[in-house]
Amino acid sequence: MAICLIVYVTVVAIRCLDYPKWDHDSLRVDGEYIMATHDTYTWLAGAKGLGYNLHTPLAKLVKAIHQFTGAKLGMIGFWLPPLAASLVAVAIVLWAWTLGGLQAGLLAGPLGALCLAFFHRTRMGYLDTDLATLLAPLFLAWGLAHWLGRYISPDWTPFLRFFRPKETQREASSPSAAEALPLPRPTDWLWMIGLGYAAWYFGTWHGYIQAYVRGAILLSM
Repeated sequence: MAICLIVYVTVVAIRCLDYPKWDHDSLRVDGEYIMATHDTYTWLAGAKGLGYNLHTPLAKLVKAIHQFTGAKLGMIGFWLPPLAASLVAVAIVLWAWTLGGLQAGLLAGPLGALCLAFFHRTRMGYLDTDLATLLAPLFLAWGLAHWLGRYISPDWTPFLRFFRPKETQREASSPSAAEALPLPRPTDWLWMIGLGYAAWYFGTWHGYIQAYVRGAILLSM
């Protein structure tokens, strides 16, 4: 949890280095920032109940934040991209944890969340579905890997031994390791339901995410 918080705050801080360029009265109207792209205005209009995007997940999310915090829509559209996009770093840390190298997430998290193309599409004022198109595959794939990993025999995945601690490698090489896989736990059902709901929700954000979810289901069968 501490490493997740560290990498998240680090990525947000790096993204906020872009703020001085926006700190000017000519870039604000009635206390709201001018958005960086025209697409952003379609989502904000949807959050306001206008246009053809009012029933989309992003418009509903902006509307919910507006109703809960009272913040102006223009301020939400400006600040939400760097805050939400930084969650990619947390998803990468979760991957590092599952692969047995949690500390590697301290570097991999910021590097992945600040990769050039993704960074440019999720800067301040760039409110668009790009917030989910990288986060969703990373998070859903981690959820499947973390859930199914304990049911995979070590003999089926020898390449994973490079990512495991030495103690785990010795256990995996023992004769009994491949014979008795763990029994399902009661919490597995909760994990399945939660992961399924997350897959459904992210799939409503973008058609490409829906295609990824279908592919992930086929690969996990």
